[in-house]
Amino acid sequence: MSFDADTLYKLLPEIHRLRDAERDEPLRALLGVIADQVALLEENLAQLHDDQFVETSAPWTLPYIADLLGVTGLPSTGIEGPNARAEVANTIAYRRRKGTVAVLEQLARDATGWPARAVEFFQLVATTQHLNHLRPENTSFIGVRDASRLEYLGTAFERLARRTDLPHSVDVRRIPPRDGARVAPLTPPGGVLDPALDALPLAGVGRYGIPNVGLFLFRLRAQPLTRVEASKVAARCFRFDPLGADVALFNNARTERELTHLAEPANVPGRISRRELHRDLTAAGSDADGYYGRSLKIETMTPGDEPALIDRTKVVACDLSDWSREPPLDKTVAVDPALGRIKFRTAPTASVLVSYHLGVTANLGGGEYTRSTAASPGARTVIRVSKTGPIHTLQDALNALPQAGGVIEIDDSARYEENLTVPSFPSLEIRAADKRRPTLVILGGPLILRGAKDGEITLSGLLIAGRAVQCDDPIRLLRIEHTTLLPGIALGADGKPTSPGAPSLTVFGANTELVLDHAIVGGLRVVDEAKATITASIVDASSGSAVAYAAPGDNGPKGPGGSLRVVSSTLIGKIHAAAIELVSNSILLAYREPNESNDPNDPNNPWPWLEPVRVRRRQEGCVRFSYVPPGSRVPRRAHCQPASEADAARVRPMLDSTRYGDPEYGRLSLKCPDEIRRGADDGSEMGVFHELYQPQREDHLRVRLDEYLRFGLEAGIVYAT
Repeated sequence: MSFDADTLYKLLPEIHRLRDAERDEPLRALLGVIADQVALLEENLAQLHDDQFVETSAPWTLPYIADLLGVTGLPSTGIEGPNARAEVANTIAYRRRKGTVAVLEQLARDATGWPARAVEFFQLVATTQHLNHLRPENTSFIGVRDASRLEYLGTAFERLARRTDLPHSVDVRRIPPRDGARVAPLTPPGGVLDPALDALPLAGVGRYGIPNVGLFLFRLRAQPLTRVEASKVAARCFRFDPLGADVALFNNARTERELTHLAEPANVPGRISRRELHRDLTAAGSDADGYYGRSLKIETMTPGDEPALIDRTKVVACDLSDWSREPPLDKTVAVDPALGRIKFRTAPTASVLVSYHLGVTANLGGGEYTRSTAASPGARTVIRVSKTGPIHTLQDALNALPQAGGVIEIDDSARYEENLTVPSFPSLEIRAADKRRPTLVILGGPLILRGAKDGEITLSGLLIAGRAVQCDDPIRLLRIEHTTLLPGIALGADGKPTSPGAPSLTVFGANTELVLDHAIVGGLRVVDEAKATITASIVDASSGSAVAYAAPGDNGPKGPGGSLRVVSSTLIGKIHAAAIELVSNSILLAYREPNESNDPNDPNNPWPWLEPVRVRRRQEGCVRFSYVPPGSRVPRRAHCQPASEADAARVRPMLDSTRYGDPEYGRLSLKCPDEIRRGADDGSEMGVFHELYQPQREDHLRVRLDEYLRFGLEAGIVYAT
């Protein structure tokens, strides 16, 4: 029985209800207050019942349930990734199978939140044969005839390809705690490792030994893009990427349904190779859950009709690195998943739509993931835009807004090429719908944002390329969240920026507050009367010697930009700010070129300041738990790196990639010194991926391995991606 106010009121005798109605129902109001308290009690009792079960218990009760099982040291509920609930729920099942490779694999998945694959390396060691114990699969010769098996050599799935011709000689060295435990070489000033240095052997590595177990972890996640118009290269040639760059396609991982099942390539979010796609397409029967269909698909659409899927029997995997190969006579289209390229046998007359998955480190800069889509205060009208809807251009949507402004919501992940004129509104929000990421290519001049004084403009969930963004009016707030303002303005076919160092955003409005939240942008130019707040974002000037933040000037940045606040972010490029309110858990990756003069008045100097980071008012503000380049002039520091001049050559950020579009873009290398990799105020890494808590995930797994690893065995963590 529900004890709401109406139910309680009906339980009263009618005479009391009649008299209550004559007196403006004070009794009903009293019962309403009582009903509210009864509802709270009912909710509490229901939650107390749910707290008896690990599947439905409140997060704060998990440590108490775990304590009953003797499980301690659960990760904080605020850490994204580790599944403490699954770990506690499966504890008894794990202990029943303690020491088995299947449990170690599932434990790694639960403890870190990353897909995992466990490998017993003794099964991959070449051995001499004994007549009493034959091991015909462990021979001492390697066969090089079958390239489809050789591509698995040295990976997590080498055992899947094992026959009798892929052996390894035994390694008697101990397996390291993780594959990044290297003697790190000195990095160049830019902080990006040379591929030759990255291939250096591990310090004390031992993988293929009798007691060794490897836990391969897949840190990259597969982020979908749905029904994006493929970029046209020629009449029959297309690229998956809407910006026209080559991109590797990733697998949308298939869920494992049994604890005893060991992960296969289809169960992890890894790059799809040409041979894997070929095996999938040539497999007997029609597998709708294969790579084609689950991870990528190609459709054609004629205006007014529904998209038509190209059947998997008409698709062939192909190397299209030089576009010279043709699909066979019985096929319609060739696909290169390694480069994200498509080639038709005959030129299509309809639009080509592609759905595929990108590799990313975290949900950053927009994508088809869940975001908050609440309208900004004062924005009442919501106008929806889509390629198939009644309003199919952003300019039409802007023109349809009332004078008070409103919200423009884009309902698809399509590509919009427009020369926009933005009217002045008191409040304007242009956003992508939840789980959508449209691409906006600006034509003509820069995208000029206009607004009323004390107005507010928000960009959310978008990818903006083609031209820079410019805010001329002195609006109160410019918010850019989960959005990418393409560093370098546009991309070439090789993925490199066409205008490296060019600013993506310029703010001319005095007293304007710029807020970047989970965004990726190029260089920023902000007048010194404004203010910028950067949180969990990347500001990429395309080079550490270019300018990431400064004031705008006629012939390039000259003066200091507005007051700056940076939290858990990575800034690539020089910084010249009027003041720094706070820099916390961040990386300021900047340096001077060797040929730069030490004379600030030298006309050959590109910028009128010498320091990598220069702040005009250094008596206020604080820089804490961050990397600050040597030679910088900043406010007082607390626990920053490098801590001394002697450490300057050793303690430098090392990034896996600084090229936008790479799956590892902006991610710290495993060779990065622990002073940076664990240098944040909570022991996590500095920089934009601070909130992933990757060091804590690794530590938690190592603690759990001590309980579940058999005596005499040693485990090492190998980061597969």
